[in-house]
Amino acid sequence: MQFIKSLARPDDLKSRLVLVLISIILYSLSMPGSSLPLLTWVTFIPVALAINNASPRRAALMFYLIAIGCNLVVIWWLIPAVINFTQLNQYLAFLVLIGFTLILASPYAFIGWLIAYKQWFNKPYGMLLISVCFVVVATVFPTPLPANYAHSLYQYPIFLQLLGIGGVPMVFFIVVFVNLQFVRFILAINTDRKIALYALARGLGLLVLVTLYGAWQLAQYDGADTSKSLKIGIVQPKLIRNDSLNRLYRMTEELVAENPDIDLLVWPEFPTAFSYVANKQDKKKVDALIKKLQKPMVIVSGYSYDEGESQDKPTSEYYNTAHLIDQKRQLKASYRKQTLVPFFEYIPNEQNFPFLRKLFPDTHRYASGNQTSLFQLDGEVRIIPLICYETIFPGMTQDFIEQGGNLIINLTNDIWLGDSKGSAYHFSLGLFRSIEHRVPWVRATNSGISGVASASGVINQDSLTPVQSVATRVFEVGIPSERSFYSRYGDWFLYGLIVLLVLALFDRKLKSLINRAPLKSRPSA
Repeated sequence: MQFIKSLARPDDLKSRLVLVLISIILYSLSMPGSSLPLLTWVTFIPVALAINNASPRRAALMFYLIAIGCNLVVIWWLIPAVINFTQLNQYLAFLVLIGFTLILASPYAFIGWLIAYKQWFNKPYGMLLISVCFVVVATVFPTPLPANYAHSLYQYPIFLQLLGIGGVPMVFFIVVFVNLQFVRFILAINTDRKIALYALARGLGLLVLVTLYGAWQLAQYDGADTSKSLKIGIVQPKLIRNDSLNRLYRMTEELVAENPDIDLLVWPEFPTAFSYVANKQDKKKVDALIKKLQKPMVIVSGYSYDEGESQDKPTSEYYNTAHLIDQKRQLKASYRKQTLVPFFEYIPNEQNFPFLRKLFPDTHRYASGNQTSLFQLDGEVRIIPLICYETIFPGMTQDFIEQGGNLIINLTNDIWLGDSKGSAYHFSLGLFRSIEHRVPWVRATNSGISGVASASGVINQDSLTPVQSVATRVFEVGIPSERSFYSRYGDWFLYGLIVLLVLALFDRKLKSLINRAPLKSRPSA
């Protein structure tokens, strides 16, 4: 009992480390693909208690340790993925992962240091400022995997409808702020019951308001008429690098034979060598298939070369390219992937560090595209063709939305992630784009979790495919005519948090300037 009390108000390193470990465990249990996602509403509590009344240096250490632990929980599956994809030595892969994790954790150390240095736990609006600081630093700091506590809630759209107003930062802020109200309750319950009950009421009250707003928005969108309805068929072939594409062609024919009223066929990204634009045989086979089925298709050419380049030159760069081909076999549009996966699709700074190619011998040589090209299926449907993990970056989708996109099709290949939770994590990050912009989101993967979410983020459970399975799915998507507040005004909420954080960081200097301003303006005698 005494040990439990010491955790509520830790005064030694051992108790603080135990709290950090508890937070890591809670995060592991709540992350996408895990069994208890609602734990995200309390995951932050132990580490917050761990830095209460800690020195800036110790608070920085606590936050650094939890960031390392949580990052390892999230991305441990990258080790087998990197080894399988790039043929990197397994021991070196482990070292790379550790180094990568240590770098990603560094901004969180700054958060812990700043909270303790500013003594926000002891200030009237301290919990607000801690939430602001945590969300701003975690969101603004560049990372190849922009995940946070909010993504654990991807299966609970009732909590996520605020994405349509302020994007991920708004939902992230609410999750952290609610956690901190529970922290305030724990800290004050034995010293000031009134403050403790007010904090508990704020936390629970905010949860109730978010839930009520979510229920209202879900009722609005689920009952609303859509401007366009589309029947989509996807194929999940589970291909590896050296596989024949015969399974893919056969599954596509069988899918249409069973569902002749399909409006659009979608193939995922897959690792088998294939190019509709650079390989005459591939183009001939796809055209023959379309001629037989009379259906438009969205597909991915893994190898698309510029003029003068070819697959016969080992140093040639190429593009990962999505295509829209209509039922008359006309190539209507192409989109070159812009956001590439480091060390999988390219080696960062390879020109300056050529030795990296020896460490990652099978890493591709993709070049980045530079245009956001919509796929105009007809007069009403404008497809946003996001390839692989482009779907996890809000700015990518925003660019397409501003051009008039109204249906996201995410073409991806999660086979490298195996049976891990990596595919669930990938799925959760991408789904948020549907609620942010009020557009349906379709995910077609070679092997992982394929499926569809409505414009309100509700997942069609029948559309989901098991990880590491061969499957086909057919589903109907409704496309609302109106976009969201967030679509029009973007990250206004994040910018507001940044301004608030700057004011909080320089509050003493601002007060000093304000106090001295009248003296400067006063005329001399």
